[in-house]
Amino acid sequence: LLLPSVSAETIDWSELPNQLEKLILHSHTLSGTLPIKDLPRVLSVFHLVNTKMNGTLPIEDLPNGITEMQLTNNQFSGTIDFQEFFKVHVYIKEINLSANNLSGTVNLTELPPSLTSVNLQHNHFTALLISEHSLQQLVSLKLDHNDF
Repeated sequence: LLLPSVSAETIDWSELPNQLEKLILHSHTLSGTLPIKDLPRVLSVFHLVNTKMNGTLPIEDLPNGITEMQLTNNQFSGTIDFQEFFKVHVYIKEINLSANNLSGTVNLTELPPSLTSVNLQHNHFTALLISEHSLQQLVSLKLDHNDF
């Protein structure tokens, strides 16, 4: 789905096609908060990169079949409950939340078997919980430029 440079107020997120599986938005002037519950429930790939989107990011409300999530270089803030997300999103392969204003604890003690890549660079996370098994499972783990 290609969208011209518009503000989020002109996009009716609830009107995205129900059968939409991939939504990739890079370098848009989108602003405002992201109504995650309005995203199509069959969405499996979601990229929202280099926008002015802000607010909290309740990723646990993303569609259950999401496999790839890149929400990078935005202005999202608040904490992320990774363990709640992993309980529901068992098919996730890649998480990239780099370059936002996210904070709190990163809990990677129990991961879904499909997850191989986590990028949380350039945020304000203050603590990391991770198991030996998780370290062995991940092919890529990027955590630099946080407040650990």
